[in-house]
Amino acid sequence: LEEANVHLRREITAAQSVGHHLRYLAQVTPHSASVKLVGVGESHPMFSVSEGENIFIIHSKRYASHPLVIRGPGGGREVTASAVFADLMRASFRRR
Repeated sequence: LEEANVHLRREITAAQSVGHHLRYLAQVTPHSASVKLVGVGESHPMFSVSEGENIFIIHSKRYASHPLVIRGPGGGREVTASAVFADLMRASFRRR
């Protein structure tokens, strides 16, 4: 775990040195899906996203020059944690 933390600290420092924020970005296409930790600059819609927010950036033929951006509140840590806990409890009761 410490090795991963060292790597992550390096990534954060490198991103900050060029004025970027690190964000997890998921990309879904008709043929693949991926999630990556990347540095984004001020012009990227993810730059100013704060904790507990969700954002969808849709690139398509209709939104070729400017993507459609949908942004709003997400569950946040507490809501997400309680939902995961509820799912685990439900799964454990089904096994009985």
